[in-house]
Amino acid sequence: RWKKKQEQFYESHRAELTLWNAANRYLRANAPNMKLTVKAWETELAELTAMNKGEYEKLKASRAEVAELQEIRRYVDIAQRAEQPQRTKTKKQDHEL
Repeated sequence: RWKKKQEQFYESHRAELTLWNAANRYLRANAPNMKLTVKAWETELAELTAMNKGEYEKLKASRAEVAELQEIRRYVDIAQRAEQPQRTKTKKQDHEL
């Protein structure tokens, strides 16, 4: 009677159980003496989250600087395009004279 329910559960959660089994095999092979505790994971998560926030602030500052440089580049390109037709006109006028 329990066997059928067990099989149904396994079939309905096959993907999750496969992932769990693979992770379990990997951890047992690579860290046999390592005890994994929830508190250790929580502290590591908190440290990594704080590190992530710090790095994200640096990224936002870099993005702002890049946006400013792109805006300057756009204005320089516009100015160069505005000068370019004037140069061609002066060359044509020089050839006509």
